[in-house]
Amino acid sequence: MAAVHDDVEVSPGGPPSAACVLHTSGTSGVPKPVVLEHDGLAHRIASLRAIYEIGPADKIAQLAAPSVDVILWETLLAFAAGAQLAIPAGSCRTPGPALARWLAEHDITVMSCTPTMLAALPQVDLPALRLIVLGGERLDATRHAFWIKRHQVANAYGPAEATIETHVCPRAPLESPTPIGRPVDGVDDFLLDDRRLPVPDGQVGELYLGGVGLAARYAGLPEATAAAFQPVIVDGRMRRLYRTGDLAFRRLDGQLVFVDRADRQLNIGGPNVAQPELCSSSTDHSSPYSHPPAATQS
Repeated sequence: MAAVHDDVEVSPGGPPSAACVLHTSGTSGVPKPVVLEHDGLAHRIASLRAIYEIGPADKIAQLAAPSVDVILWETLLAFAAGAQLAIPAGSCRTPGPALARWLAEHDITVMSCTPTMLAALPQVDLPALRLIVLGGERLDATRHAFWIKRHQVANAYGPAEATIETHVCPRAPLESPTPIGRPVDGVDDFLLDDRRLPVPDGQVGELYLGGVGLAARYAGLPEATAAAFQPVIVDGRMRRLYRTGDLAFRRLDGQLVFVDRADRQLNIGGPNVAQPELCSSSTDHSSPYSHPPAATQS
């Protein structure tokens, strides 16, 4: 699962040693190799297992490409919980009737995919499927009413630089914009303006992440590491934070709503940001799955 890099020694265990090297999706440029550490990875898997209530009775579909962090979600959650990991043949990995038949025939209970991938799946009865975790793209839950009314559909967010998933809305509501939820255990999130000052609830700011699970660095890319992982003073405390480049706002109930990429905006520091207009534009996250549908932008 890990790429080979001369400056990274992957250790079998013990923090703060490197656990693996995975690549970013490349949505903001060339994919970069991210070094994840054992302690952060172990903590994240334990947190996600608790959120999704993964247990020995589950059968998790393995649909992600081996170079991206979603494969850690699929494989390590299964191994940690004593669940089954089901791997479809190549012909069944493309979203469509073949994948739907495979999910039904193998009594898959848990799957993770993008909203685009779910939209390409035939709307058929899958009685064993209890949990669908969506990520990698902006979710408009109103377009997935069929699945949300029949299954637990979670909306998840998280860059590779902060280990798999940092925010989860365990049950996506049938509303748009759909929240990405609250930070998982150990994650610190901050919405900051252009001056790196916290913005109030309801106002758009750039999302910075810290806490448990923050990646060590980009392998072999010291300048990119310094640009992305920065010391920032928040609430009177110096913190090492990852600058996501994503814009979001916090609802009064504490859940975040993803808005857009910061590099597509002129100014996020003022109070006159029109959230509905920002939310209407689409993202161009590339699919982390092996066979994304043709409609997925790359």
